Amino acid sequence: MKLTEFSAVDFRNLRRLRLAPNPQFNIIEGRNGAGKTNVLEGIFLLSSLKTFRPGKNKDLVRFGTQSGEVRAVVEHQDTTRTIRISISPKGRRVWIDGKLVRSAASALGQLTAVLFAPEDLSLTKGSPSGRRRFLDRAIFNRWPGSLDAVKRYESALKQRNALLRTDGSDALLEVFDEQLARAALRLSQWRQKYIGIFHPILEETMQLITGGDLRTTVMYEPSRLADTHDQWVDIYRKNRRQDRARKSTTAGPHIDDICLLLNDRSAKLYASQGQHRALVLALKIAEIRLLKQELGYAPVLLLDDVSSELDARRNAQLTTFLNSEAFGGQVFITTTDRSWLDFDSKSTCFRIRDGDTSEH
Repeated sequence: MKLTEFSAVDFRNLRRLRLAPNPQFNIIEGRNGAGKTNVLEGIFLLSSLKTFRPGKNKDLVRFGTQSGEVRAVVEHQDTTRTIRISISPKGRRVWIDGKLVRSAASALGQLTAVLFAPEDLSLTKGSPSGRRRFLDRAIFNRWPGSLDAVKRYESALKQRNALLRTDGSDALLEVFDEQLARAALRLSQWRQKYIGIFHPILEETMQLITGGDLRTTVMYEPSRLADTHDQWVDIYRKNRRQDRARKSTTAGPHIDDICLLLNDRSAKLYASQGQHRALVLALKIAEIRLLKQELGYAPVLLLDDVSSELDARRNAQLTTFLNSEAFGGQVFITTTDRSWLDFDSKSTCFRIRDGDTSEH
């Protein structure tokens, strides 16, 4: 899977940008604030229909303009698809090969992209919300249909919490408990299914990165153990008094976590800074390896200035993996200084300055 064209018009600070990407390595170089990350965000938007940064639709449109768009031509398995997304304060619209897409589900899966950003380096020692986000994004890349489970759960949770805040009746809560239980069961099933496939790949990847010095274990850590719809309903009923007191739902996938162990000890509590970096690198490489194993092709990889955040050893390991046949995918990487990078003749460098680009 590769992008052969990418363009952006009035997207963030990108006025009229057009790239003819290299099939292997694309270096997006520029000063801080020049618009490098906006290029990656545009590609990510085309793959997932959402961005990886906070903000409303109006924040995605260049200041002083009414609308913007991103567009890409994607080649995959002898098929070429053109994806275009227009953005305005009123919403987003998606076109596939010039035809307006009526449902998000039919637009998903046209482009698979994995993001590795500096924020990911706090993944193993940060809050559970970051690990849940990593897991749900990874599941989405493998099974785009899982997005429906996430949306249904978020909607049901929002409605139940709104009812708790307004002291709604038990009769109404019974209705929302049923809805939330169905959504919680489905989302937790997706997560456990992914972890089951992911764990051995992560274990092997960590062994390769550390030369066998560190063993890693990843487990899904639910806030409550429930394997059926009825068990989830029972949990919400038993928690009702506590939930009313706190005016929010106190159990469910929205507070679950991933437990990561290094040599049978909690990585969050006991890992050194170097071990945290090794584990994050292993998590991202394992995610890519899983996709290639399951889908038969490598995703497009988006690296947002990660090279300046990793130490020399981890940079070398990442570069070795990206240059290997085990990956074989297309990479877009941002940097303020391309001397950090070593991709030889396999790369094209695009210089971004104030939302405009030049190739050199």
